[in-house]
Amino acid sequence: MLYIVDTERESSLIHRVDVENGIYLMPRRVHGTFQDQARAIVQLIEKEEPSQIVFDRSGYGIGVADMFPMEMYNMRAYFEVDIKGNITHTKM
Repeated sequence: MLYIVDTERESSLIHRVDVENGIYLMPRRVHGTFQDQARAIVQLIEKEEPSQIVFDRSGYGIGVADMFPMEMYNMRAYFEVDIKGNITHTKM
């Protein structure tokens, strides 16, 4: 699954695409500060285990994209994300 994060001022819309089966799933919306949005995205990734994430890197998207690695660290996430957005799940 591929996540595409489209960020607005006080919310982000997470588009979910099942690339293997060619299906666009219902998007999810998270609300709050950039930190709250990043935390909610970390929780969704741990729950749904997508293989890649792409952030909106313009305007407000930069705020969530910059907070995301810090929230991964703070929440002790069970996954790693490389520079291209590929996600490796490291569940214990």
